[in-house]
Amino acid sequence: MTAKARLITPPYQLQQKLLEPGGIEKDKAVADAAAAVENLRQKLSIALAEEVARLEKSASQDGRGDETAVGDLRKIARVIYNLAGTYRNAELQFVAANLLDSMEAMRDRGVSCTAPVEVHARAARLFAAAGDKVSPASTDAVLKQLKGMTEHLQLQRPCSPENCARCPAAPRSQAPG
Repeated sequence: MTAKARLITPPYQLQQKLLEPGGIEKDKAVADAAAAVENLRQKLSIALAEEVARLEKSASQDGRGDETAVGDLRKIARVIYNLAGTYRNAELQFVAANLLDSMEAMRDRGVSCTAPVEVHARAARLFAAAGDKVSPASTDAVLKQLKGMTEHLQLQRPCSPENCARCPAAPRSQAPG
């Protein structure tokens, strides 16, 4: 038994404008569409910059570690992750995902220092502003360091300036050479 189906595609707006007498020309329609895409890209870029600024502000203000502040940081990181994906900024998307992983590890390990969040916020600013203009070597180095910090938070005992030289909050005299 074979089902018979008829595919009906509704006319789209551009098709209607091109076909109706006195409508628009194809070149103008393509130029208008390109302008609309560019406008959307600019709006997305502005939204991304605003969210990164919110992340930086929250990271610097919310060092107390209460659940509301941490929840706000998670929401901002998720928004940045989604916007970066829409904007096809893989590096920024990695930073946001890694920040979420770091925050989860910090919660699980009882770590309350804000330095990992602040470092991720700075990296987010870099990749939001510069995007693909950052050299591949610099990109790799930054992402590798962020990943290493997250792995450290996930695998080691809770870090603090007193017990861990790798802790971002450690005084410079304790930092590894």
